[in-house]
Amino acid sequence: MSSIINGFIVFSLTATLLYFIGLLAFINDHEENKCDMTYMFEYPQFVRISNKIDDKYPKYGLYAYSEGRLTEKTRNMFFDGIPVLFIPGNAGSHRQGRSLASVALRKALNSRTPFHFDYFLIDLNKELSGLNGALLVDQLEYVNNSIYTVLNLYKKPAKSVVLVGHSMGGIIAKRLGENSDLVPIVLGLAAPYRRPPMQMDSFSYNFYKNIDTRNSSTTFVSITGGYNDFLVPSFLTKLDGSINVVSTQIPRSWLPADHVCILWCKQLILAINRALFDSVDPKTKQISNDQNLRYRVFHHHLIHHSGINIRLLDSYSLSPNIKNQGEWIEPLGRQYSIHVPRLSSSPHFYMVRLLNQPQHQSLTVVALNLETVDWAFVCGAHIPRGNFRVCEEFTHLTHLSEISPSSNYKRRSLTVNMHELMKNNTVWTHVILRVLPTDEQVILNVDVYNTDERKTLVHLPKLLSFKRQIIIEETQDKAIHYELVVPNLDHLIQSYQLYVEPIQCVNQFKHATASLIVPWEHQNQHKFFIDSDNRPMNIRLYSSRPQWAANKSAMIQLRLDPTCRYKISIQPSLVGVLSQLARFYSPLLIVNVAAVVLVALNSQLKSLEEKNDCCLLFTAIKEGAKPYYILTSVKLISRFLSTKPFVSYLPAPDWLIMSEEGTDFFLLPLLLYICSVGIVWLLGIFLAVSLVVCETTVHKLTLKFLAKTVSFTVSWSDYIMSALHKLPCIVATFLICLCMTTTGSLALCVGMVFYFMRLTQLSQDYIEELVWYYVKKIGKKLKKSQDNCSNNSGETPGHNTIFFHATLFLLWSILTAINVPYVLTWAHNFKYSTALKPDPAFYPGLVLSICALALWQLDVPKIERKGYVKLSQLIIVLAVASLIYAPISIFRLNFTLTSAIVLVTLHQLVAPNREIPEVSQTEQPISYETIKAKLE
Repeated sequence: MSSIINGFIVFSLTATLLYFIGLLAFINDHEENKCDMTYMFEYPQFVRISNKIDDKYPKYGLYAYSEGRLTEKTRNMFFDGIPVLFIPGNAGSHRQGRSLASVALRKALNSRTPFHFDYFLIDLNKELSGLNGALLVDQLEYVNNSIYTVLNLYKKPAKSVVLVGHSMGGIIAKRLGENSDLVPIVLGLAAPYRRPPMQMDSFSYNFYKNIDTRNSSTTFVSITGGYNDFLVPSFLTKLDGSINVVSTQIPRSWLPADHVCILWCKQLILAINRALFDSVDPKTKQISNDQNLRYRVFHHHLIHHSGINIRLLDSYSLSPNIKNQGEWIEPLGRQYSIHVPRLSSSPHFYMVRLLNQPQHQSLTVVALNLETVDWAFVCGAHIPRGNFRVCEEFTHLTHLSEISPSSNYKRRSLTVNMHELMKNNTVWTHVILRVLPTDEQVILNVDVYNTDERKTLVHLPKLLSFKRQIIIEETQDKAIHYELVVPNLDHLIQSYQLYVEPIQCVNQFKHATASLIVPWEHQNQHKFFIDSDNRPMNIRLYSSRPQWAANKSAMIQLRLDPTCRYKISIQPSLVGVLSQLARFYSPLLIVNVAAVVLVALNSQLKSLEEKNDCCLLFTAIKEGAKPYYILTSVKLISRFLSTKPFVSYLPAPDWLIMSEEGTDFFLLPLLLYICSVGIVWLLGIFLAVSLVVCETTVHKLTLKFLAKTVSFTVSWSDYIMSALHKLPCIVATFLICLCMTTTGSLALCVGMVFYFMRLTQLSQDYIEELVWYYVKKIGKKLKKSQDNCSNNSGETPGHNTIFFHATLFLLWSILTAINVPYVLTWAHNFKYSTALKPDPAFYPGLVLSICALALWQLDVPKIERKGYVKLSQLIIVLAVASLIYAPISIFRLNFTLTSAIVLVTLHQLVAPNREIPEVSQTEQPISYETIKAKLE
C-alpha cells in the first residue's frame, strides 16, 4: 500500500473529501420556495402562427397566447396590442411564457387600460442550447425572422417588439437587441450574459464574442434568482450598461427563485408586468421612446420602490396641496411606537421635532399597514392652534421612503438626516407623519438617534475560526435601526452566519429584518427573524467586489422589533465556504482532472523509458502529479500571456477572465489541482473495481443490445462479441462510419463502452497471470529452489498493457463526457435529421476512432520503442496548456486530449526501436535465500 500512497495522496484525498462535503452542502443550500403560483383564470390556448422560415426550420414554431373567449380573436389573427416575444432557454418550452402572458392579460382587463400586451411565444424544440452552442445560430435566425412576422400581423404596423428571454433565450434576445430600433426593451431572466457556466464548444465561444451592447439604444434588464438557481450563478448574469438585479432585492418580492421558478413566481411576475405597463407612452399606446424613462421605470419597480406612482415622482419636487385639518400630535421621547386608532374620522399628523443636538441627528420610521401614499413631509410649524403649532406649507419626503421587506403586514420605512434638513431650510421645524382614516390599525415605530452610535464597524473573524464574535451585546430599548459595516466582506467564497437573538420581548409575536446591502451591485438579501424562525442569516455575496468599488463597503442593515432587545453576533461558516467553492468552481475541476491524468500518463511514459516498465496509475499519480512544478509554470505563463501584446493576438488565458470577474484568488489553482488529484485517485479505484465487478453485467447488457439491434439471438451475439474482441479494427471502422453518418459524440460513447470491455478482458488475463505468478513463486519456496529466474520486479508480464490502457481509457472517458451534450442533441433531433450538423464532436470522434485502429489492434505499449521521454514532455506541454486556456473554455480539452492520444498512437507506430540488453544469469538479482545461506 505504501507504494501507491503517501502524505501527498492523503492530503489530496482529504481535500477531495472536503469538496464532497461542500458539494453536498451546495445541493442542500436553498431557501424555502415561498413564491406564489400564477394561475390562469381561463384555459390557456397557444395558436400557431405561420412563419416564412418554417420550411427551413420545421423543428421550431411561433405561437400566440390567448385565454378563453379571447382565443377566437387570436385565431383570426387580429392583434391590436403591444407585441412581446418570449424566447425559452436551454431545454425550455414556449409554454413557460404563459405566466407572464396571463398576468399581463388580467392586469389589462382589471385596470381597464387603453392598451394591452400581445404575447408571442417561440418554440425552440426544447433544444440544449446551453450545452451545444451550434444551435444558437439557427435559433437566432428563426427568432429574428419571427420579429418581422409578428410586426406584420398588425393592421396598424407596430413599431417595436419587447423581447423576454429565459436562460439562453436571453442571449438570443441580447443579440437581437443590439443597435436595433425594433427592440426597445430586452428582459433577461436568469440569462448568463457574461459567458455560459460551462463553455462546451467553440460555437458558443464565438457567439458570445460577437455580442456588443455598448452603443445600443435598447434598455437591457437582467434578473437572476439568487442562490436557489443552481445552474446560472448570479455574477454571470451581469450586463454592462443595464439594470442588473437579484430577485431577493426586488420590492414586493424579496424572494430567491430557482432557474425555472423565475418564470412563474407570482411576486416577481407582477413586478415585471408593472414595469412593462408603466413603460408605455399613453399618447402612442406603445413602449416609450424615452430611454431614460424606461430606465427609471424599471429601477423604480425592481430596485427602489417608494410606493409612489412612477409618473408622479417628478411632481414631488413641488409643494403639495395638503389641508392641515386633523389631529396634530407631538409625542415625547426619541424611541416610541404610535398605534393609530381604527376607523378614526379625521387625519392624524404626528410631529417629530428637528433639534440641533447630537442625539437628534437621524430619524428612522417604520410604518405598518399604512395605505396612505403621501405620508412623510417636512415643514415649519409656525401657526398656533390650541396648545400646538401646525404647518401650513409642506415639502415632500415620501419619495425618499421605500417599501420595506416584510414577512407579514405592509411595511414602509423612511430614514432621513434631520440635521441636513435643518441646513437645507432653516424654516423647517418638524418632520410630519400623516395617517389618513383607515379600517386597519396603523403602527408607526419611530427611532431618533445619533448616527455614529448606531453604526458599528465589524472586523470579520477569520474563516477558519469557529468562535462566535459578539457585535452588540444588547441593543437599546425600543431601538429599531442599526447598521453593521463589514469592509472585509469582498469575495464570493466568504461565508458567515449572523445571529439576531432576542434577549427580552414584551410581545410574543416579533418581527426583525436583517438586510445585506451591497453598494456595488443590486444584490441585497434579506432575512426575517420572527417567532417561528430565528435561524441565523447567511452572510455571503453573489459576486466579488470590483476594483472600482474598492472604497465601498457592504453593510448589514437591521430593522428590529421595538418590543424586543437583541444580541447581535457573527460566526464564520466553514461548511458555507466549502459550499461556495463547490457552487462556483465545480466546472473548473473537469480540466484539472484531465490535467492530472495527463501528468500521470507523463509519469508512465518516463517509467517506460527509464525502467522498461509501465507503472501503476496510482504510483504515477503519487510520483508525477506533484503540483509545485506544473502550477508554477501555469501561473507564470498565464501572467505572461495576459499582457496586452499577447491578448491582442492570442486568446486571453482563462485565469485572466476569472480575475476580471472577481472569482479568482491566490490559492484557487492549488485547491482545484489537489482536489483533482484525489478525484483521479478515486476514479482509478472505481475503474479497478468496475473491471472486476461490472464485467459480466456490461457484457450481458451489450449482448442484449446487439440481439435487439441486429435481430440475432444472444448466443449469436456472443459469437459476434468474441470476434470483435479478436478483431477490434472492425469496431474502430464502425466508429469511423458512425462519425460520418451521425455524430462524433456517438462514436466516442460506443468506443468508450467497447474500450471498457477490452479492459475487462485485459484485466482477466492480468489476474490469471498474477495468480499463476504467485502460485509458481509459492511452489519454488516450498521446493527451496535457489533458482531466481522469475521476474522480481513485483509485476507480471502483462501488467504494462493493462496499466497503460487504463490511463488512456480515462482520457477517452473525459473526452466522451465533455461531448455527451452533442449525442443528446443528435438523439433529440433524430426525427428531423440522422446526422448532427454542425457537429462540434466530429473531429475528436473521427480522430480517436482512427487512433483506435492502432491502439486496440496492436500490442501497446511497445517496450522496445525509444523516445518515451520526449513524448512525455509533449504530454506535459498539453497539460499546462489546458490549465492555462481551458478551465472555463472546456471545449479546448477536445484538442488537448485528442492530441495526447494521437501522440501516443503515432509514437507506437513510427518511433524507432532500441536495443534492450538482456540480463545474464549471473547479473540477475540475488535472492534473499542466497544471501541468507552465504551469511550462515
